[in-house]
Amino acid sequence: MSSINQIDSGDIVVTILSSDAIKAIILKKARVIHWFQGIGPEEYALLHSSDTNRLRTKFVILALEAIEKYVLKNSIKRIFVSDAMKDHYQNKYKMEILDYVAVPCYNTKICNDIDSNRYKEPRFIYVGSAYAWQKLEMTLDIFKSVQKIIPSASLSIMTKDSEIARNMISAKRIDNASVSYVSADKLESIMIDFKYAFLIRDDININQVSTPTKMANYISSGLIPIYSDVISSFKANIDLRDYGIPISPNLSVEEIARKIASHHAATQSINVDTLNQIRRQIFNDYYSDSINIIRFTRYFSDI
Repeated sequence: MSSINQIDSGDIVVTILSSDAIKAIILKKARVIHWFQGIGPEEYALLHSSDTNRLRTKFVILALEAIEKYVLKNSIKRIFVSDAMKDHYQNKYKMEILDYVAVPCYNTKICNDIDSNRYKEPRFIYVGSAYAWQKLEMTLDIFKSVQKIIPSASLSIMTKDSEIARNMISAKRIDNASVSYVSADKLESIMIDFKYAFLIRDDININQVSTPTKMANYISSGLIPIYSDVISSFKANIDLRDYGIPISPNLSVEEIARKIASHHAATQSINVDTLNQIRRQIFNDYYSDSINIIRFTRYFSDI
């Protein structure tokens, strides 16, 4: 459905944009199921942090907050990406939110074709954009520091923002780094050749409540994630043991690099059976279609 004119009064409508939700509720008296995929006001504030017109930015944030709060109160059902998102809304708006379901973001199934030889070489991959919040610049700084310890380390950046990424690599004088881009359906076949993957985030509420899809993609492909330990849902649901490198926000780039280098030295030969067992457990318990379908079915059973 692409037009509000297709909605009749009393229809059940699923929305992902708060602006669509409020129009459906007010203008069409629709029964809205809203999927909260991010905390909009905070995301806007971050993306417009350099805006010189502070009054305009403040006005937009206040408007977004009013819309968000209205949709929270007036949706008949709420889908969150994490329990931490519920806690955020509850604390921010001083409202009790008991009626919700939390399901992480993921778009992949586990890949069972894992070759142990890939873990012998220090090959790194970054998948994402050049947006500041995805921390590509810090990723490059970490990799450059890793190369000082492991000169043979290589990095492949998979991004649509290829020119920006190449300029960053050039400005930082990083060797053995490449930039390319492929469609999502071809990405898995590329990721299975690498050992490590970066998922660096700042310790802010936007990231604390999120569940980035790339974590599922990394684990599915047998990659060892190097990830910021700030995402509440990952802390609660993902235990990679020796096959992940959680990064504390207070570590310096050099400390992170030493941690990665130490990990590589200890894991050039790994037990693939153990890794596969850990990966399957995560997909059976967290990134599980069957469990999440049951969760949805139970939650929506009274509609």
